[in-house]
Amino acid sequence: MKNLLHIRLTESLTPQAQAIIATQKRDPTVSVEVMSLTTENAPAVLEKIFAAESICVWPAPGQTS
Repeated sequence: MKNLLHIRLTESLTPQAQAIIATQKRDPTVSVEVMSLTTENAPAVLEKIFAAESICVWPAPGQTS
């Protein structure tokens, strides 16, 4: 089973991010986890990063890179 990790930088996700995550969660061949990154849970998020096969980081709504 493929392990996917989505890291939120804020509490809310954009509609596009929500749609992508919902689609991935419907796939029975993948495990999808969504975590919010905070200073308190940074070590746990780091462990999840090393265990994941795919990682996506979602910025704040309206923020562009």
